[in-house]
Amino acid sequence: MSYPFFENHSMLDFQNFYTYVAFTILVGLSWVALYQLNMIGYTPSQMPFISWIFIPSGFKLFITLILRLRSILGLFIGSLWLNIHYRPELFLHDQIILSLISAFTGYLACIIIENRFKTQLLATKLPPKMIMVLSVGYAFTNTILHTVFFNLHHELMSIRFVDPIKMFIGDLLGVIIFMLGLKYSMQILRKLNKK
Repeated sequence: MSYPFFENHSMLDFQNFYTYVAFTILVGLSWVALYQLNMIGYTPSQMPFISWIFIPSGFKLFITLILRLRSILGLFIGSLWLNIHYRPELFLHDQIILSLISAFTGYLACIIIENRFKTQLLATKLPPKMIMVLSVGYAFTNTILHTVFFNLHHELMSIRFVDPIKMFIGDLLGVIIFMLGLKYSMQILRKLNKK
């Protein structure tokens, strides 16, 4: 059985260590910045990382499609910084586990979907139907992993309740809006460049 997601590790060829470090920092900072923008209007008493539309999920999936495994370190660093900042009540090992879940979810969803549909997912060549499939796959995977974590650590549930329905819908809409918005924006730019 072929696993295309493993075969082509990245659309970008990192020739040296410094390029990889630069992209890792860029991914982490982008994730943090998108999170901050997405949460404008949400009060601190509400559950961090959960909103009815969570655009950073779209960014995480998109960057995973481009960088593959190489996206995970940047996403982990960005998630860890946010967990330490917004969830200081959690132990460091819980913050690390949540950050790992956040960083790996997109990669895991892509592997599952590629194997299920026997196709290779390319960020630049995704039809809208596959974007919808990816959105559902990512939202489901992310919601399940976070819900399992918080249920296994039920003592944390009393700190802040995780709403799985809101998380699923937020991730689903966030991925759809980000990915379709990017896809159609690129199509418009290509048309403008041809004129």
